[in-house]
Amino acid sequence: MEEWEKFRLRFSKAVRDRRNALGLSQGALAKSSGFSRSYIADVERGARSITLKNAWRLAYCLQIELADLLPTSELTSVAAQSA
Repeated sequence: MEEWEKFRLRFSKAVRDRRNALGLSQGALAKSSGFSRSYIADVERGARSITLKNAWRLAYCLQIELADLLPTSELTSVAAQSA
């Protein structure tokens, strides 16, 4: 598995964990964010790469800073691979 895929999966888990911590269903998060429930499910499974704008929107609806959803331990290695 490539580093980018690991990063995406860690981000996906952070979104799911935060949603669960807030006691929100996928449907409730979809409604507050304006995304479909299937879009939320795809993000949480790591099946969808999302734009920075959409990641920010999810973070906003999850009442958390976007940076707090990003797996920092992999940031350096992902950035190094794309350089």
